[in-house]
Amino acid sequence: DKYATGSEFEHYREDWVFRGTYNYASRYFVEFNGAYNGSEKFGPQHRFAFFPSAGIGWMISEEKFMKGLPIDNLKLRASWGKLGNNAIGNYEWQAVYNSAKYAFGGSLNNGLAITSISNNLLEWESTAITNIGIDFATLRNRLTFEAEFYNKVTDGILYRPDMYMSLGTASGPRQNIAEVTNRGIEMTLNTKESCSVAG
Repeated sequence: DKYATGSEFEHYREDWVFRGTYNYASRYFVEFNGAYNGSEKFGPQHRFAFFPSAGIGWMISEEKFMKGLPIDNLKLRASWGKLGNNAIGNYEWQAVYNSAKYAFGGSLNNGLAITSISNNLLEWESTAITNIGIDFATLRNRLTFEAEFYNKVTDGILYRPDMYMSLGTASGPRQNIAEVTNRGIEMTLNTKESCSVAG
């Protein structure tokens, strides 16, 4: 069928992950995580990156000095971790050529032209997140409170900037050139009441 069309591309992704946890007497908690990620969406020298994370927790309500107090749960926790992002198209670290017309000898001729400029330094976008929180419950867990401070920094954002027209019609190379920071405090207060009806 002369109208049939198609395309083919290669894409490879490799991920190695690990996790280690430790719990001492249901009071002290430690956790380590790691991910070693690889993607062919980046050049050979930047395909792999390591993204670690760790968290700790202290269940204060399980300490001896808390016994007898009207507290069902009191926990402090903190964590930090990094995540990677490769949500871009295939081959964006390479120059792309497409068919184009050019003038020669007073007529248009078929040829090739660069439509996307290469960037072999392209690498993973990363997001680092820091959380510090406290969990509290009393009145037989009928009243609970959570407070958390978070700081999220996304670095090396995969962004394609505009190009000056003097550089031609080719689209600019995608680059790791942007950063965004989000931080704040979140608080949640919940109440739970139970009732019974006698018939």
